[in-house]
Amino acid sequence: MSARSRIPIGAHAAAATQERRALTSFAVRSTLLTILSEHVMAHREEVWQETLVLALIELGNSEQTARQAVARSIRNELLRSRRVARRARMSLTTRALEILTTGRARVSEFEAPHDWDGTWLVLVLRAPEDDRRQLRQIGTALTRAGMGSLATGVWITPHHARESTLASALRVSGGFSGAVSLRSSLGAIGADGDIAESWPLAAVADRYRAFVARFGRMRASAPAGRFAAHTRLVHEWRRMAFDDPDLPAAVLPRTWPRARAYTIYRECEERWRDGAREHFAALEASVDAAAGAPPRGPRNPGGASPR
Repeated sequence: MSARSRIPIGAHAAAATQERRALTSFAVRSTLLTILSEHVMAHREEVWQETLVLALIELGNSEQTARQAVARSIRNELLRSRRVARRARMSLTTRALEILTTGRARVSEFEAPHDWDGTWLVLVLRAPEDDRRQLRQIGTALTRAGMGSLATGVWITPHHARESTLASALRVSGGFSGAVSLRSSLGAIGADGDIAESWPLAAVADRYRAFVARFGRMRASAPAGRFAAHTRLVHEWRRMAFDDPDLPAAVLPRTWPRARAYTIYRECEERWRDGAREHFAALEASVDAAAGAPPRGPRNPGGASPR
């Protein structure tokens, strides 16, 4: 490498720092979406901006990081701000409601048992091979939708009912015009288990085991602890709903750890849910008091979260 082309060590460090900050920023915004889904979407029409900041701080984020996450959500049209004296009330935008509703529907489908009729949805892409950026965008969108890559340009999923959702994902990523979808069943060559290699199942299984190890021994008694534990629990489980392709039992390894993880999730979610909601309400009440506002309860008291 010539002296002119050599990149200074300081530049590498700066790039690495920038990448870490970007990942941290994304994680905080993603956690904020979990808070909005659990404590704002189902139970309130508005919430103080300071309440969201305090909630993120209690999850281990700095005040600056928390405020930046809320500010970005406003810029990205996920939150709408309304000034009240020197403070701001936050409400969900239509775009945020669509994102959260879609996410909840995906989790509900993921948790519900379903019978598989042996039909695969096969998607054949004919995007230009030299357009690597478009191919990456399409691949990310299809992976996010739970599809596996059977071969170059060939994607597959047992969830053929998701065909309309996949069409929307392709339109967003710009790959819809060169795609053909087929519904098929396995022929005489190969086995359904061979198709499982289209997904990184070993990595997904490791994440399930880590989930069980983390939350199976986690304890939380005080409301603040239950809020933090419940938020992390729900956040991680919802990520699993998008990372796990949700394959039929006939395709999965016999020792697939999802059932154990789901049992841990349900037990912990029921144990921590009420305390988490009480603590978030207490945070909101504390900001009410600081703002000199009259006590307020949820707009939908006691309403059940639409899971």
